[in-house]
Amino acid sequence: MLDYMRRNAQSIVIVFVLSILILAFIIEFGPQSKGCRGDGPGGQRSARTVLTVLGYEVTDLEFELWHAHIAMQPGLPTPEGYTACYETASKLAIYGAAIGMGPQPTSLDETENAAHFRNAFLLREALVREAQGRGVAIDDEEIKRALSRGRIYIFDHGAWKDQLGGIHFCGGELPLRIGLGRDGKLDPNNLRAALQQQYQMSVDDFYGFLRRNLLALKMQQILAAGIGVSPAEVEQAVRVDAQTTDVLIWSVGPSVASDEEQGKLQARFDELRAALSEADVDLWLAQESNAKEAEKRSQEAVGTAGAGFDPARGKREIARSLLAVERLAQEARDASRPVRALFSQPEAPPAEPPPVPEGLAVRAHTVSLRPLGPESELPPSLRESKGIVERVMALTEAAPVLAEDLEHDAVAAGVTDASGQRYALREVLLVRRTGPWDLDAQVQSALAGRLPETTAKLLASRRASLLDAWYATQLYAARAGDNIDDEKLIAYLDALRQEQ
Repeated sequence: MLDYMRRNAQSIVIVFVLSILILAFIIEFGPQSKGCRGDGPGGQRSARTVLTVLGYEVTDLEFELWHAHIAMQPGLPTPEGYTACYETASKLAIYGAAIGMGPQPTSLDETENAAHFRNAFLLREALVREAQGRGVAIDDEEIKRALSRGRIYIFDHGAWKDQLGGIHFCGGELPLRIGLGRDGKLDPNNLRAALQQQYQMSVDDFYGFLRRNLLALKMQQILAAGIGVSPAEVEQAVRVDAQTTDVLIWSVGPSVASDEEQGKLQARFDELRAALSEADVDLWLAQESNAKEAEKRSQEAVGTAGAGFDPARGKREIARSLLAVERLAQEARDASRPVRALFSQPEAPPAEPPPVPEGLAVRAHTVSLRPLGPESELPPSLRESKGIVERVMALTEAAPVLAEDLEHDAVAAGVTDASGQRYALREVLLVRRTGPWDLDAQVQSALAGRLPETTAKLLASRRASLLDAWYATQLYAARAGDNIDDEKLIAYLDALRQEQ
């Protein structure tokens, strides 16, 4: 009897110990557990607020779920390479205080990734608040349909462009990264388990996260939908882009294709400079504009010249060098006259420019001008000439050559005097319009094929600009009203770094 009781008692003890171990395992590693991170300050897995924007508390769980779907998208830049779609807001956040356009910067550096995350949640909540004020509703069926396709609604993954070049809104549908089965499709059981184990979220919490993102995305679309473009605006945009005319330019100037040619050019400058008399220099300085130029160059030389530099003497020597440069430019003008005769012939000019005296060269190139485009598009060689576009457009097929010669500083040609002063040399430009001549027909042809593309570009650009301005306003309103708690986010990120 006693032996039977002893054996039975041992079985009961074993069963009791095994039961305790199983229960401990379930508590530690079950769906409701905190996992291996434990309860320490750095390992807490229960929801805690890491950021407060506009009164909304962003938890670490929501933050990590958002960031996981942003950072893991194939083809998108890493967090360090984000291009925020609220460009104006970001720039004003960095420079606004310095130019009196906003409150003082916060302790969070606006160039850091953390500022990008904060701004994304802040703007999301601003859009949610605006949507709620307008009574915008969200249908959960829309969320269910997206999940069934393996998609998730996320606000802000940076700016991106479509094939037409239009800038799209922040965020949208992104591939779901959790809860997938072996076939890569959504598995509801896997999703529920992943939410509980990785983010301590219920399915209802997850739907709430998606609902806020979708509400922000819908509000973006509502704001942008108020922007449109008229047919006249589209036509004008096509006209600006389509009206182009080709211009042939021959430049006559110093030849510096080799060190030998540069040496010959420098020797010719020294020769011309040495041949100038004091009377030549006095006569040149007698012209007010020349005297001002020599004075300016002399004052600039004072800062770089050594001790004992005499400004008065230096001014005369600089004037002598400037006059020698003018003589070199005159030689280029003289050489351009016979070149112009060939350039201006009624039929097309020769394929190859004619030979010129030693030390000079003729270079040919063609540029395209957009009569309605910005002046900044002009090539540097034409930018110095005022009204050049109007003068070129006034040329006709019967008289295609610009009557006057243009001049500008040669790109690479220059000489140096004995004091070390460097002088750019001038070259002569001959300009000939080569067509097309019927620009209206060119525009009409473009209108026939570019209307949809141009309309899409204009709409995307204008809507992006509207949202950008709206974002900047919301960001500054939140900062001015002290509706952003950066310190919690900084502390949270510091804790993450320590864990890693």
